[in-house]
Amino acid sequence: MDSLDSVVDKINQRTADTPVFYLSNDPERAMGLEQLIMNYHVACIDNTQYESYFKSVGTKFFCLDDLRADGVYRSSGKLIISPEFKEYFEHYSNINNYFQTFKISSLFEFQTKKLGAVVLNTTSALNRRFEDKISQFEELKNLDIKLPKSFVSELESVQFKNVAFDPRDGFVIQFDRGHTGSGTVFIKDEKELIELKKKFPKRHVKVSELIKGCAYTLNCCVGRNGIYMGGLSAQITGVSLLTPNIGGTVGNDWSYRKDLVKGLEGIKHDVQIIGEHMKRNGYKGMFGVDLIIDEKGDHKVIEINARQPASIPIYTKMQLAEGQIPLAAIHLMEFMEIDYEIDSEKYNEINLAAKPYSQVFMRPEKAIIINNEVSMGVYALRGDGSNCKMFLDENKDQGLAFLHEGYTVADIQEGGFLVLTQKLGRKIKLNGEMFRIQFKQGVLDESGRLFTWVESIFLALKDYQL
Repeated sequence: MDSLDSVVDKINQRTADTPVFYLSNDPERAMGLEQLIMNYHVACIDNTQYESYFKSVGTKFFCLDDLRADGVYRSSGKLIISPEFKEYFEHYSNINNYFQTFKISSLFEFQTKKLGAVVLNTTSALNRRFEDKISQFEELKNLDIKLPKSFVSELESVQFKNVAFDPRDGFVIQFDRGHTGSGTVFIKDEKELIELKKKFPKRHVKVSELIKGCAYTLNCCVGRNGIYMGGLSAQITGVSLLTPNIGGTVGNDWSYRKDLVKGLEGIKHDVQIIGEHMKRNGYKGMFGVDLIIDEKGDHKVIEINARQPASIPIYTKMQLAEGQIPLAAIHLMEFMEIDYEIDSEKYNEINLAAKPYSQVFMRPEKAIIINNEVSMGVYALRGDGSNCKMFLDENKDQGLAFLHEGYTVADIQEGGFLVLTQKLGRKIKLNGEMFRIQFKQGVLDESGRLFTWVESIFLALKDYQL
């Protein structure tokens, strides 16, 4: 069986003469394996504070915003066709090259092919097939898994009193594509349905019963030797302090397990079936599964994300801290066609266990500009407010003290928490990410709510940056 060291050796042998270029809007999406893969390049659009980190660990780095004063539409497809990136690529490219991105597109595929490189992602066609809400429902509805009661319809044909489930608690309407909850609408009454129908009468939508409970998300990977699972976390959603979107995702808590009273076997069963179905249809590599656990402890599969889950960067660091082979590394070996031996049953048992980590991020309720820069790093609460610039109360009795620079959860060594922020002058759009905090502990109380001290930290950071 392979170990972490043998997997890293195999990937570095394969990439010794074949550079890996990870292209994304935000360089955070490319992080996780950057200190292990020797021939690794991060190419991004956003100018962030991560540049110092990449220099310190020897990761080659390209940022389009550093070279353009006018900015650019945020898309890895646009990044790959920019003259600036092409010049960078020509400098570091070899006869063979690998390209990876966070979310694949047909433009990215086309331009990668023109450059003669190999894409380390599933195809855009498979991504759409398994991720778009309506086609995904068609894929999943006949599998032996637990799903909410749902149907697909033209929106103007949806009648509040005639849905195939009890509408008194409301229900959920999902448009074909959306991100972080932006394609999901929670309908509470007939008036809200009528208003939505006026805006999009001819749009086809997925209509589902509303399942009340705790949301969980699970990172997975379709491999040739099995379906690998890890990083089951309580999904922190709809916190009004952190997002204007009732369905917006604002974090993960890998330690929270209060709702899993019936254990993991049912969840593992359903994820195994989903992964095997995807595999039969040509899919390989990473994907994510979102679930709801109701008050009885029963689960329902809400949706799948047919790509690298957004929490993979921090989860990869968590796995490395425990000496585990990251899902991100299995993904690379699949696309690089590297032989490996990893027992999926043992892997899943270890990596589905609760872990003392969490992350939370803030999405502004309107477009903003960062007026005061907060250095990325590890911070701690100070009860006397000494050596603090940001305070949790008007009397400045309690504040946030900077301990040292830090850029990944692995930098939290002596307590405290990691604050990952934007650069001075950065424009953040509605529903963008203003900043995130990572912890080596859980952040949810017994009822699944954020601890008040966590909320206070977010308010202090928000007020200071604005």
